[in-house]
Amino acid sequence: MALSLSPQNRSVEQLHLPVMSGLQQRIDRVQNPTSYSRIKTRPTLRHQEVQSTIPVMAIEKRADNKIVVEFAGQWPNNAASISISKLKGLNEKTKKIQKDSKLTHRSLVEFSDLDTTPRSLYLTIPKTHSAKEFNFLLGEGISPVKKEIEMGEWDNVLVPVRPLIYVSEKKEKKQLADVIKGYIYIFWKQRLWREVFVDKNSTFSDIDLEYYRNLPEEHVNKNLRKAEGYPLPHLWLPYKIAGEAQTADKGVALLYSRAALPWNVIKNIETDYDSYKTLISADELKSYSVNQSFDNQNNIVAIDLQEFSSLNKNKLSDALSAPSQGYLNQQNNKTAVIRLTNNSGRLGIILRDQFDQRYANMDYILEADGKTYERITDDLGFIPLDEFSELESVFINMKANEYDTDFSNRLFVELGTLQSLEGEIGLNQRLKNHDFMIAEHGNIDESLQKNALKNMQYHCGLSMSATRNEETINWFDCHDAE
Repeated sequence: MALSLSPQNRSVEQLHLPVMSGLQQRIDRVQNPTSYSRIKTRPTLRHQEVQSTIPVMAIEKRADNKIVVEFAGQWPNNAASISISKLKGLNEKTKKIQKDSKLTHRSLVEFSDLDTTPRSLYLTIPKTHSAKEFNFLLGEGISPVKKEIEMGEWDNVLVPVRPLIYVSEKKEKKQLADVIKGYIYIFWKQRLWREVFVDKNSTFSDIDLEYYRNLPEEHVNKNLRKAEGYPLPHLWLPYKIAGEAQTADKGVALLYSRAALPWNVIKNIETDYDSYKTLISADELKSYSVNQSFDNQNNIVAIDLQEFSSLNKNKLSDALSAPSQGYLNQQNNKTAVIRLTNNSGRLGIILRDQFDQRYANMDYILEADGKTYERITDDLGFIPLDEFSELESVFINMKANEYDTDFSNRLFVELGTLQSLEGEIGLNQRLKNHDFMIAEHGNIDESLQKNALKNMQYHCGLSMSATRNEETINWFDCHDAE
């Protein structure tokens, strides 16, 4: 709009306005809008202060969900825990087990204040000489539920298990002993999930299985696997994951061996279904869903210390022979026992050095079928030979003693199996394996053998009868290395 002192009947083009007058500039701007640009100015400090005081409302994702893991029984806490994670290899939260105050047959781990994103679930076990931890995958895609939800049995259930072994080949259910040294192999879905070393105190220490699995097949350390996990009183087995019972083809199976299994034996179990089916199945854990306890079944039973009291104390760890140390509480706390076959009678040999001492934790070189294997004996000086059972013989090269640098001693080994303990040769073989006899099998002196047997009974805390009584036979069945 324009203001004039007199009426105007001319067009804008006929006006003669001063070039830089305000009215002319406005007319030019209307007629040619693109020729003029808006001048940008920085806001004054006053304007900035006003803008900074305006609150910004952030929209957050609701976090009122939870993941709960159930454990059978209530027992003193230990070093193991449960973790959840959104990203592989990075634990989001880690928690210990707590007793359920409402239901005394179980314990719980609850992860609260979660969003709806599914998580992975891990069994977390610390290492003894490292800040790192073992994370054994339990399940992926575990969905959180609303915080108000409660369940009589949660969708994720683990059972603490104590492995015991039969003390004789008869596999009498009341004749069980705690495992004293050896290895427990836990297969899940026909793949080795955990390899656990059992020490002299009958506690369980994990081996970094995935590290050794990823080594090349020809790597020397493939069969020199060492335990690194913190010693634990139980083995935690997955019974139900994401609402599905882990049984049948998805189930858990266990194997006990006095000596560590060679890697090719492990691979054979993983790939040969017939071999896998010889393991002890944990499917009977499903009785927990029915009775919240463990019936007297074939493999899985409730712990009963009264049955152990009839056994010789030297066959049991302190945990079993001295219930006052806390193990007695497990009798009423739903701890399961899994009965394992005593696989101590393996094909192998125990070595001794030139000073007649056990060749324990020492390097040796084994020659078999044109191939060479560099290995280390265990703390008993035992060399397993299962993988060479089809050969007639092998050569073993060992050092004269721990200070020697050369493998100067060469031993020719004819492969075979232990003869029956009822025969003189079978008894002589066992006494030699345990360093109580030095006579060859073909030159057995009866009085010398009786003295050796009596000496063995004395050192092992058995009645000194110098005969193959039931107590002595049971001891050999539990401790033999073939």
